[in-house]
Amino acid sequence: TLAYWALIAIPHGFVAPDQFIRSLLFIPYRDAAGHMQPVLGVGWTLNYEMYFYVVFAACLAISQKWAPMLCAAFIVAAVAVLSLFPDDLAQFYANQHVLYFVAGIVVFYVSEAVPAGKAATWIAAAVAAAYPLQGFLLPHLQISPAALVIAAIVLEKNGVRAWSKVLTVLGAASYAIYLGHFLVLHSYRMASLKLGFPAFETHLPAAVFV
Repeated sequence: TLAYWALIAIPHGFVAPDQFIRSLLFIPYRDAAGHMQPVLGVGWTLNYEMYFYVVFAACLAISQKWAPMLCAAFIVAAVAVLSLFPDDLAQFYANQHVLYFVAGIVVFYVSEAVPAGKAATWIAAAVAAAYPLQGFLLPHLQISPAALVIAAIVLEKNGVRAWSKVLTVLGAASYAIYLGHFLVLHSYRMASLKLGFPAFETHLPAAVFV
């Protein structure tokens, strides 16, 4: 369904059959604009995600106990080796973005190692509270997203949880919103132009709401 609407909403109006098939199979390719992305542009992240799933599944087949370690080692080694090759596919998987999967594995081990207790709870709460203030009220503070995730996990382990149903639903829907927002915004842009609305940007809040 997303692929169908992407073909309708795509600004250039045409997608080659091989590009369409590669998009469905999560095979990265360079499009006419020079970007390494599928038909639905924001789907480039899915190519990395499928890569991680394949690597992790292979590592699970080797050893369930050591699969996370094996996966992290493979990804780091692959980045180092593939960065030596100039072709597009090698450079795509050598991109630093894939190291976020390694960061996720580190988060798992660190979160498991942090003991429950008041000290851990207060430190995690401080990290979570300071994160949105960095670069604003605390310009010299730099907290990695991984640290924020660890803080959230530690807080939950110690009984501190967000019970808001709205936040829970938004969290569950966040990736679907990410994948579909381009289609909504582009469709809204086309509709606004046909209906003779003024500059699309003036209606951006309404488009975002939709």
